[in-house]
Amino acid sequence: MTDHPNAELLRRLYAGDRQALYDRLAPGYVVHVPGAGRAAGSYHGAEGHAEHVRAMGRWTGDTMRKTLTTTFLADDHWGLVPSELEVERDGRQLRVHAFGLWRFRDGAVAEHWGLVDQQTALDEFLA
Repeated sequence: MTDHPNAELLRRLYAGDRQALYDRLAPGYVVHVPGAGRAAGSYHGAEGHAEHVRAMGRWTGDTMRKTLTTTFLADDHWGLVPSELEVERDGRQLRVHAFGLWRFRDGAVAEHWGLVDQQTALDEFLA
């Protein structure tokens, strides 16, 4: 079975190829980060995406580790990538289950949501 092209794109992105994402961004691309902490908000375009990634690195001392499942679900409209995130800060550790939810429009990446199962704990951890 051949993966959908959007699943292949997500596989490349999560393997570290951010340029694969940037090459396919729709005009008006937005990263939505839920919660009430300092990471929460909307980040626009490739620069907004990169800004969010850099900020998370600063806030965690570049300790964030992502363990992926082998599951990359995608079709023409939606993509879902489950993972487990582990971060360290000031001698503390936090592990959460995470889901990257992606929306595609006309062959381009239109939106991304980073969802975790312990949003309040993550917000407090990053405070």
